[in-house]
Amino acid sequence: MLGELIRVRIDAAHMPEDANRAHADLALPTNVAIAALVPDILQIFDIDIADFPLAQWQLRTAAGTILLADDTLNDAGIAPGERLVVINDPGPVPKPRLFDAADAITDTTYTDGIGTADLVVGCTAALVATASIAAASLSLSSTDSTLAAAISFIALLAVAGGLRLALLRNAKPAIVMSLELQVLILGSASGLCFVGLDLHRILTDWPPTAAISVALAVTGLVFLISNTDGGDNRITVTLGAASLSAAVTFGIYAAAVALFQNSVQSGALTAASAVILILLAPSLAIKAAGIRVPKVPAAGESFDDSETPEISHNAPKRAGWILDGILCSGTGSLSIFTLVVLFSGAYANRWWPLGMAAAVIVFCAIHSRGQARKVASTCTALAGLAVIVAVAFHQWFEGNWPVSAGLVVPMLAATALAAFPASRISPTTRRIAELTEACSIAVILPIAAIIAEFPEFVSGFFQ
Repeated sequence: MLGELIRVRIDAAHMPEDANRAHADLALPTNVAIAALVPDILQIFDIDIADFPLAQWQLRTAAGTILLADDTLNDAGIAPGERLVVINDPGPVPKPRLFDAADAITDTTYTDGIGTADLVVGCTAALVATASIAAASLSLSSTDSTLAAAISFIALLAVAGGLRLALLRNAKPAIVMSLELQVLILGSASGLCFVGLDLHRILTDWPPTAAISVALAVTGLVFLISNTDGGDNRITVTLGAASLSAAVTFGIYAAAVALFQNSVQSGALTAASAVILILLAPSLAIKAAGIRVPKVPAAGESFDDSETPEISHNAPKRAGWILDGILCSGTGSLSIFTLVVLFSGAYANRWWPLGMAAAVIVFCAIHSRGQARKVASTCTALAGLAVIVAVAFHQWFEGNWPVSAGLVVPMLAATALAAFPASRISPTTRRIAELTEACSIAVILPIAAIIAEFPEFVSGFFQ
């Protein structure tokens, strides 16, 4: 017995994602199991079950509800005129039993190997070419400084144009950083070529260092000016601040060399200036970002609302980027000029340079733990590490290999530093570290003054 018949509209789809579906109006019995109806429905749509050996044909409502194979249309509550869908849905694809390594290697769904390789190779090739042009120009400057400066300056203009285009097109940070490093290299090379490079006099004569200082200052100003009015390119702002800071320290060294005619004295004075620059970095970054802190009123007085500054929404981030640049440049200058003092060998008492290097190591090690920003903390720690390695080499060449080994061997376990984050240091330990840092600063500045013979210079000035 077929029982009562009801009229329904049925759509046929070979797969759930099929958009173009055939449809037909059929009269179906209400008391026959749906599993028995499906073959007849498929035959009406000229669908051969043999063509789909793994198919799982089923009826669904228009809303997607699956009708159970053992139920009848009455059991499923199908009303006359309702729309049904006969569809092939084999269900989820089972997990593969075999893993094809070749498919996994060539699969580009999750990795963009070619794009990453192009980026790395392109940036590396550009930096290598820039270094080659700079080296060739510096080599040529010994015979024809004008031509060498012109070559490096033309290359500088070309790279600067590319940098401007990259900033306008919002290029990837790696591309922007590569172009800005090219600008820094070619700018410094242009300045050195203009005055003529003599490697034997680069530390003992002021024109080369002054040329580098001017080139860094101009480059830093260009970077910072191009990011005013809400500029949010972190790399450009950071490198601009670093360039200006480096220009200051190299300018101090050039002035000291012109005054003292001695690389050790000039290096000590510049290292002391770098320490002061590092300590002033937060205040300089806040002021450079345009953040003005209103005056704190005395007890019982109210704040003056007229002094409330209008701060750009980008100013706090910009201040952090400038701080990163100043600290990276300041700590780098501190380590470089400490090495100048240590290895120049022109000072009579060798213990003062060693004492200054030890104080710089302590200062950098503790100061890096007090930095909340990753870039600033890392650069400060690496500057101290560079001085440690330099002292180890210095002592090795002096014949004091136990001192050298005592400095280098503990560095084998340097990965243990990650187990002691700064946030877990107790308040007492932190206070001791702050006092130790203050003592190291109090040691660096007087030793630098002694090495620079600043007391003798001042006394001779007044005599």
